[in-house]
Amino acid sequence: MDRLIIVGNGFDLAHGLNTRYSDFYNTLSEDVKLKWENTYLPAAELIDNWCDFEENILMISQTWFDSYFEKASTGQDTKETEEHMNKIDDAFGLIQKKFHEYLEVEDQREVPLKNSVSKFITKNSQVVTFNYTNLVEAYSDKVIYVHGSLKDRFIIFGYNIRGEQDFTPAIATTFSKSRLRNILEYRKFLIRRELNMQEVEKEINIFRKVNDHSYTGKGGYGFQYGELEESIRKKYQEYYSTEGLLEYNEEYFYLNCLPDELSNKIKQMMIEQSSNLVVEFFNSTQFQTKGQLNDIEYQKIKSLVIMGHSIEADFEIFEEIVGKTVNLETYILFTHKGEPREDLNYKISKLKDMKDIQVELEYY
Repeated sequence: MDRLIIVGNGFDLAHGLNTRYSDFYNTLSEDVKLKWENTYLPAAELIDNWCDFEENILMISQTWFDSYFEKASTGQDTKETEEHMNKIDDAFGLIQKKFHEYLEVEDQREVPLKNSVSKFITKNSQVVTFNYTNLVEAYSDKVIYVHGSLKDRFIIFGYNIRGEQDFTPAIATTFSKSRLRNILEYRKFLIRRELNMQEVEKEINIFRKVNDHSYTGKGGYGFQYGELEESIRKKYQEYYSTEGLLEYNEEYFYLNCLPDELSNKIKQMMIEQSSNLVVEFFNSTQFQTKGQLNDIEYQKIKSLVIMGHSIEADFEIFEEIVGKTVNLETYILFTHKGEPREDLNYKISKLKDMKDIQVELEYY
């Protein structure tokens, strides 16, 4: 097939599923809503819509990190701020759990398929979906779930890439999509190894300790190294001495201070303290996890069909896909008659920013 299909939430909505955040929010009990809203009151002036959970966790976690950083950089006690950041993570984790449960019910609904979609998606079509539901499998047997799925029992629900400052605590990046994607791919890796679910969860907990520190903004893995501390400190001292720099006496080790070769050697030493499965996963991916997106035969693709995706929400992944489709000739963009023209024009402009080729419109 010379066509790649990309599916977003508008695809589910066009089929009659109630998968908007606002649909879900209206089903929450008042006590859950209250916990959600009260947790974030200090950042409430930033919130236009309490239902836009992913945008909210981006702004709110950043607001609390800014408070943490201000205190930490001036020598103030950060304990209270860290405790509140944990409460934020707990509240958002509850929302994530409830959203998963809501979608499981919604996904069981029977909805009619659309002829307009069937013209473009066959059983052999390669589909990349950003949805958690399994509806698109009614059309195709070749589906890649970028953000996890209900079948995976794990969904990526959080914010997109942002530049994390130095000293960012792991609790401020709990819901980074790139960080969650590592967990999803490691989970799939474990399932392929035929571990039972109890073993999977045990390994995931080990993996989280490594994964947490790769999103601290400390150059990756900027934390204490336990039993390896003295041998690693020696490597730092040798490097600093060779370069005529001051003696290195810091409590933490920041790998972005070092040449790549030495940084990678120390990173490998740290990883090897973990389980054999974490080591194997790291050696095969270097935590650059794009999962099945790497398996697409991009050179064969001549048209990119976008069904129900805003594009902006996952722009970095769109850029990667378009960048790899070197023979791409046409975008086919699905819309509906009620879509505001300015929204449609914005999508078209985002597509053309990536590659200035023909854009064809199709209606559900």
